[in-house]
Amino acid sequence: MKYLIRIEDQDNQKNLDLPVKNILRTPMESGMSTPVMALGHSNLGSVGNLISLVNSNLDKHPEDLHAAKMNLKNNIIQGFNDFIEELENTRQNIASHAMDHIHSNEIIMTCGHSKTVEMYLKHAARKRRFMVIITESAPSYRGHTLAKSLSGPNIEAIVIPDAAIFAMMSRVNKVILGTHTIMANGGLISDAGTQMVATAAKYHSIPVVVCAGLYKLSPIFPFDQDRFNTLESPDGIFPYKDG
Repeated sequence: MKYLIRIEDQDNQKNLDLPVKNILRTPMESGMSTPVMALGHSNLGSVGNLISLVNSNLDKHPEDLHAAKMNLKNNIIQGFNDFIEELENTRQNIASHAMDHIHSNEIIMTCGHSKTVEMYLKHAARKRRFMVIITESAPSYRGHTLAKSLSGPNIEAIVIPDAAIFAMMSRVNKVILGTHTIMANGGLISDAGTQMVATAAKYHSIPVVVCAGLYKLSPIFPFDQDRFNTLESPDGIFPYKDG
């Protein structure tokens, strides 16, 4: 018996029936580099968690395939509802722990512009006064956006060029970062410049705090790190008109 998950193909305007076992295979079984490649090449941890949920449902009823089929839909719906609830509340839950990690008169360094980190720092600023050093994160310069957002009576925000990260790290008490995904080996998929900040923090023995919800945990190992890079237009660094 073969179970199918029906998905809507918006490009071709038709429904596709995908075999469950083909989607839920592990990398060794499917020959793919990651277990989520069949689900639109997503690297989000929530997809992998949903796959684990479906797998566990099938494994609970090896002798009763009909029962497994009947429970599969309900479990998938429940899984999606849990993820939606987590997405709605994750930033508030993370921000509620800010007082435990940020103390008065500390110097914090962060990289880029993470909404989770922004809310985390603003929550701490309600009762604590501290300084935040923000890397400008060229060529997107998202650090300037975060600096404007953090401007307030209890936060002194300073933007520094990426080249000054190592020089400023010795003055920092703590590094707080956001991330897109946390890989299975503990590595991060994050904005460019994050590795530079983490390396400088390691050299100076500065603690690093990463703010991320559970839905960002991924079962994928970064065997091929180049695969996760985003290739974009070089115009922001070297404009075409100057070529």
